[in-house]
Amino acid sequence: MNKAKKLSLDHNRRKFLRTSAGVGAGMAAAVTLPGLASSEGESEVASSESSSQKGYRLTPHIAAYYETMTS
Repeated sequence: MNKAKKLSLDHNRRKFLRTSAGVGAGMAAAVTLPGLASSEGESEVASSESSSQKGYRLTPHIAAYYETMTS
């Protein structure tokens, strides 16, 4: 194999690996960040409800369960 062609293949391979790593890191951040934002908002609502109300609470999760059981 020609030395120039081999260097070109090495460069293309490294470029592909760098791009793949960058895309993978970006996708991991995109998946993680929206989950953090929604979980923080839910915990604030849950903590404010739990301090003002004791006992049984009808949450959206429980309401969805009841709806699936009646159909």
